[in-house]
Amino acid sequence: MYEEQYIYRLKDILDNGIVEKNERTGIMTYRIPSSIFNIDLQRELPILRSKKIAWKTALDEVFWIFQKQSNNVHDLNSKIWDNWADENGSIGKTYGYQVKTFTQDKISIYPNQVAYVLQRLGNNPSDRQCVIDMWNPRELFEMNLPPCVYSSVWSIINGKLNCMVVQRSADYPVGVPFDTLEYAMLTHLFARHLGVGVGKLTHVMADSHIYEDQVPGVLEQIRRYQSSDYPVIPTPKLVFKTDKTNFWDMTEDDIEIVDYEPMDAIKFNVAV
Repeated sequence: MYEEQYIYRLKDILDNGIVEKNERTGIMTYRIPSSIFNIDLQRELPILRSKKIAWKTALDEVFWIFQKQSNNVHDLNSKIWDNWADENGSIGKTYGYQVKTFTQDKISIYPNQVAYVLQRLGNNPSDRQCVIDMWNPRELFEMNLPPCVYSSVWSIINGKLNCMVVQRSADYPVGVPFDTLEYAMLTHLFARHLGVGVGKLTHVMADSHIYEDQVPGVLEQIRRYQSSDYPVIPTPKLVFKTDKTNFWDMTEDDIEIVDYEPMDAIKFNVAV
């Protein structure tokens, strides 16, 4: 199960990671070169219970990037991107800006990368060219922060939508729980649009790390997971509260996560 994989990786980074100073942030960091999660979305929704995850904030970010295709924090309902925004609220040519890039194949022109994936899979469920790519080398210098999760590959196998996510830099205590959950929710949204079931989510992370000032919180989370206080409740589930299926018509009010009763949130510093 997802949380077991996640807690194992926290311990692995602390036990086996190389401790080095990160030059961008100036913070000592425990690092391992790679990690991976394999999640069956038919069996579970990957949301942690050993600490509270603000899933509505995560869902808001999903719509901000993939539906609104915005790179301006004024289009968000949270302040999670404020540290990277300029005086106008822009985070530069990153995330939603790159998703909005028009895409062309031999047959059609698509207004953006989401439309490319949904239309191609809708027309040909066996398509193996459905990629959303936010890593644009020509515009990296115009990004206030280049995307951490920069690529996703989408495929339908046996009537189920699968997603493989690739992440260059993985802040395990802060970013990773959001990133995994967000792509799980996006897979549910895309699958509903396409009229198929959900399949596997594979989350591949390159530089997997924990900052030194996050260690006390990580140790507390591991302790909680291993304690008798860890909640034994039904598995949280994502449910749609609407008959709508079109991705472009969906709103945050159309989605709910039920049976989610986590332990308290843990405050972690965010490295800027």
